[in-house]
Amino acid sequence: MKELSLYKNELHDIPESTADLTALETLRLSMNKITQIPDIIGELSSLHTLKLDNNNLLDLPHSIINLQSLKYLDLRKNNFKAIPKIIETLEKRDLKIYY
Repeated sequence: MKELSLYKNELHDIPESTADLTALETLRLSMNKITQIPDIIGELSSLHTLKLDNNNLLDLPHSIINLQSLKYLDLRKNNFKAIPKIIETLEKRDLKIYY
């Protein structure tokens, strides 16, 4: 599977089994109720696009820096009190980040 769209499903978390989708290139989790991203997200080494907009995220896991193939990250409309520190590291890459 290369693309998984789970937007508008009222998800509160990301299933641990998502880590098994190592060929996944696009993961759309927009418009859910997700409050945190598990560290397993860093295991999705083929991921190019990660859409997490319109959730209830407070922070990002450090493991997100392991996503070396990531080109697009959408974090808009979440509950970040401040811009997550990991964003500084990610902004040094050829990566479009929306927050």
